Amino acid sequence: MSVAPVTWTKDLTYKPFGENIQLRWSVAEQVDVAGYELERMFEGESFEKVADVSYRENGSLEVDYSTVVNWPGRSAYFRIKQFDYAGTYDYSNVVFVNGNDGAVQEFRMFPNPASDYVRMSVPEGIHTVDLISASGRVVRSFTANEVRREGMDVSRVSAGMYLVRPVGGDGAATPQRLVVNH
Repeated sequence: MSVAPVTWTKDLTYKPFGENIQLRWSVAEQVDVAGYELERMFEGESFEKVADVSYRENGSLEVDYSTVVNWPGRSAYFRIKQFDYAGTYDYSNVVFVNGNDGAVQEFRMFPNPASDYVRMSVPEGIHTVDLISASGRVVRSFTANEVRREGMDVSRVSAGMYLVRPVGGDGAATPQRLVVNH
């Protein structure tokens, strides 16, 4: 593999996008780029192409790319393969995405630490999820359906340590720590 025809300027990241995930990255100085492929790998398997992303001309300036795919049913790794007309290619960093199999019976949240959205697996019986500051104040309460569908938006809260407390018909469950960093 020779020198890549792009400069990776922003690492591959993801965020919840309804029932899907949106993957984003940025490059600059694209030379003879043919396109990009999103690849996914499940534990114990090989990477496989799951989406094509078309090349966008912008000279040597930075170009932001994104693509939306279904939230994987089981945990998976994602990366971007950049390829050019000469047959050379390069890969982005790899991101890990927890699966959303719908059969999860325990409260889980990811990613942690988070900077914008926190995706959650919320078992039946939980009605609300509270975001609690270090001082013990409830910053915001979310419905269980809201966090199952959209995740918890923490982009507008101050960076720091929080507790996330699921509340159900039997009262409050054990809170979990969440680190927010922007």
